[in-house]
Amino acid sequence: MTTSSISVRNLSVRYKTKESTVYAIEDVSFDLQHGRVLALVGESGAGKTTAGMSVLRLLPQEAEVMGGQILFEGENLLAMAEHELRSVR
Repeated sequence: MTTSSISVRNLSVRYKTKESTVYAIEDVSFDLQHGRVLALVGESGAGKTTAGMSVLRLLPQEAEVMGGQILFEGENLLAMAEHELRSVR
């Protein structure tokens, strides 16, 4: 059995500006296993880039993670301090 290197669970992200709020991804879950390739497929604006940038915690300032977990080898990336995250990236 192969374990997941990255496990995204129930991730939700929104972008908030002065004019509006856009819910980019809602309740997204997926697993990426070591040595495997994962493709995120969808229409333009479907949230593929937001999902990928969320995993690396490289979202723009106007983005807000509303909920979920991003686990890398059992550690929640969303709970890590920036200096801890640098070594993971």
